[in-house]
Amino acid sequence: MELSNHGLERIYDRTKLHPDDVLSIVSAEAAVDLGVADGQRYFLFYSQPNKSTKIALVSEDRRRLISIWEKDYNLPTGVKKVTWQRERDAQTLLQAFLFARIKAKNKQNGGAA
Repeated sequence: MELSNHGLERIYDRTKLHPDDVLSIVSAEAAVDLGVADGQRYFLFYSQPNKSTKIALVSEDRRRLISIWEKDYNLPTGVKKVTWQRERDAQTLLQAFLFARIKAKNKQNGGAA
């Protein structure tokens, strides 16, 4: 996934995450897909450093991150609204994603922590 200049600015403005981490989370589907509107797909992801969820806007084909929104932004019609359950789902997806990465790294290192 590539990153637009606007997307890069919004990652720095609205999260404490490194841009590569945001791209990894969204690319690995470790975020809740809220749907598509006007050629953009909306993903709810959990930012551990911020201790909150954010919304990633990506191109419909998932090739380009366009922007990052706060969870309370007014979403377009047809896109699922942010609920506490979806926020919990986003946090659960991130935990599973991070656990899988740790497990893969341990396996790569021969089981050493």
